Amino acid sequence: MQPDLLVVCDESKLDKGSVNGPLDLMIEIVSPSNTHSELFRKFNYYLKAGVCEYWVVDLESMTAYPLPC
Repeated sequence: MQPDLLVVCDESKLDKGSVNGPLDLMIEIVSPSNTHSELFRKFNYYLKAGVCEYWVVDLESMTAYPLPC
C-alpha cells in the first residue's frame, strides 16, 4: 500500500528513497473507486505499523476526516 501523501518529521527515518520506521502523517484522498472497507483495512494496517496520524480526504464534499491513531 502506498498513501497519496505522507509526512516524515524525523530526517533520520529517511534512507535513499525509503522510510525506516512509522510515518508521522498519512493522507488518503478518496476517489470513486475507494470503498469504506478498503479505507478501514488501510487504517488498521497503518495503525499496526505505528503511523501517528491518518487522514481521509474527500474532495467531492471538501471534507477531511482525521483519524488519530
